[in-house]
Amino acid sequence: MNLKEVEKIAQEYAKEQVPKESCGLIITSEDGYDFIKCENIHEEPEKHFKIDSSIMLKYSKVIYSIFHSHIESNTPAVSLADIKLCESWDCIGSIVFLSERDNKLCSDLVFYGDKVIYNNLIGRPFYYNVFDCFTLIKDYYYTKLNISLDYVYSDYGWWGETEHKDSLYLSEYTRLGLEEIDIRQDLKIGDILVMKLGRSKCLNHGAIYVGNNKIIHHLEGKLSCSEAFGKYADRIQRGLRYIDSDIVKKQKVIF
Repeated sequence: MNLKEVEKIAQEYAKEQVPKESCGLIITSEDGYDFIKCENIHEEPEKHFKIDSSIMLKYSKVIYSIFHSHIESNTPAVSLADIKLCESWDCIGSIVFLSERDNKLCSDLVFYGDKVIYNNLIGRPFYYNVFDCFTLIKDYYYTKLNISLDYVYSDYGWWGETEHKDSLYLSEYTRLGLEEIDIRQDLKIGDILVMKLGRSKCLNHGAIYVGNNKIIHHLEGKLSCSEAFGKYADRIQRGLRYIDSDIVKKQKVIF
């Protein structure tokens, strides 16, 4: 079967398992892909998921993606633990989000992880660690500039618990091959504009300058979009530019 057929099976299985998180494996097969429904054996299946290790080992050579579902009351998000699990099995993750109020409302099947790149930059729904301000930057750099940035994974809400100096944008930019610039003197297409929004204790949002006084960015709870640079000019506190030309573009899964 193809991934659209897998998506329908995964969505229905997620609905059947409410109030528990569903889980399973998308494996490669001669006909494309298959979906393996797995029992969630976690001690708290309403909040987390766990697949029996014997099942993981059985399909280890053909795992394409580790699947699970979330029932969300607030912002849909993939956790750091979810991402690390997929990294440990060298595969990508996949997820559907269900509404807490109506479990018949189910998102599309979305894939996540460092190997996943989406080429649709505008109009993306907000799912933290899947579609957010940094994943938009990462996907823009790969699809538009042929540059592969390492991913910065984090658990949702870090900006409400850290001090200004601990902003992930400021603590990670050197590792990503970026340097700080003075945007008042010099601003180029592809520069990252870092700002503080909402009640955050630190710089918590990034946008990309795309020319013609426009930025593209992704705010929580909204679709990714293009807006006028001037609308956010007074909130921008840092500018970052890619300088490391030694990073080689890695193989990615593009959707």
